[in-house]
Amino acid sequence: MSEVVSIPQLRFPEFRDEWRVDKFVDLCKFQQGVQVDVELQSTEPKNNFLRFLRIENYTQKSNDFRYIPKELSSNKSITENEIAIVRYGATAGYIGRGLKGVLANNLFKLVLNKDTLDTDYLFHLLRSYKTFCFFQSEMSGGAMPALSFGIVGALKLPYSSISEQQKIAAFLTAVDTKIEQLSKKKELLGEYKKGLMQKIFSQAIRFKADDGSDFSDWEQVKLATLSKLVTKQTGYDYSSTIKPSLETSKDDSNIPFVQNKDFNSTSINLNTDFYVPVSVQKKYPRITLDEKCLLITISGNIGNVGVYNKQEKAFIGGAVCVAKFKDKDNIDFVKYYLTTDIGQKMMLREVKASSHQNITVEGIRNFRIMLPYLEEQKKIVVFLSIIDNKIEQVGKQLDESKQFKKALLQQMFV
Repeated sequence: MSEVVSIPQLRFPEFRDEWRVDKFVDLCKFQQGVQVDVELQSTEPKNNFLRFLRIENYTQKSNDFRYIPKELSSNKSITENEIAIVRYGATAGYIGRGLKGVLANNLFKLVLNKDTLDTDYLFHLLRSYKTFCFFQSEMSGGAMPALSFGIVGALKLPYSSISEQQKIAAFLTAVDTKIEQLSKKKELLGEYKKGLMQKIFSQAIRFKADDGSDFSDWEQVKLATLSKLVTKQTGYDYSSTIKPSLETSKDDSNIPFVQNKDFNSTSINLNTDFYVPVSVQKKYPRITLDEKCLLITISGNIGNVGVYNKQEKAFIGGAVCVAKFKDKDNIDFVKYYLTTDIGQKMMLREVKASSHQNITVEGIRNFRIMLPYLEEQKKIVVFLSIIDNKIEQVGKQLDESKQFKKALLQQMFV
């Protein structure tokens, strides 16, 4: 039996209808997919065969489709507009849509009462964080995550009139479109940067001096000739040695703790969750950063490269090699060089040569880098930094749009 609930915080002003809430099982039917033996599935479309939709086609956007004889479909077909939910496995509870075919046994579709629920509205509601948390909490405890019809049926769905649902759905779809556009823009900028870097560092593209003349040829140098590698930075295990002493709030005396996860393509992130107290700083004074330098992860998530360029001190975690350069102007160019395919392959060769699956500091010292004249280095760094800034701006817009949608979902659904 449905119950009347309070109206949401955010609502379109033309609507005055009451909001109600019902259990999912009272508003919708669930239709499980069909099980078909692998040997009966075809990897190519055939006459009288239907596309067979598996979990990966939804969760990974995989285009590796299978096809099954029409007579085996048991009329378990789904259209692009209908909603499918993953029932078993690591992605149980995933809400999918947009594919046409026959559902596999570990998926099920929703058959709605369309006089009560709008499909687009329901899709947004089921993809909300509140629904995600409900499914996860109800599935917890089992060896294999499984979303039973009982769990789904117990979910309480808030709803109002069809016309209001449709307007909410249209608005949220517009927000989704903006998020998709920003995601694509960021992806394309990343591909553009990667292509340019390949041409720049292979010298297919060369910069010219301010007077229009050509710069001199690039020279091959060892990283050791440009910088001093501080090996003592890498000797402490985070979990057993440092973590028990860390603090979670910043004060005047403690300093940020920089880990592998804090690296990105343009900088070192100091918005950390952990800070190092004075007692630890005194105990391990030689692993404190206090100047511009290059950081390279040499164990675990190998090959991440970042530049530490802050005025404040920071404490570096284990498994990171610190390169302090004689000429600070070289640092940014070397960072870009090491993030190219050339640089990454160079580091991977060192990994293969190591019995412990890490990069040795001696190996890093011997890295051979093609180094242009300093003024050309600066032009390359400025050019690539402009692209990085654009990618970062789009990334911020994308994060803001996602947070905006999250706030909308919290306020538009009771």
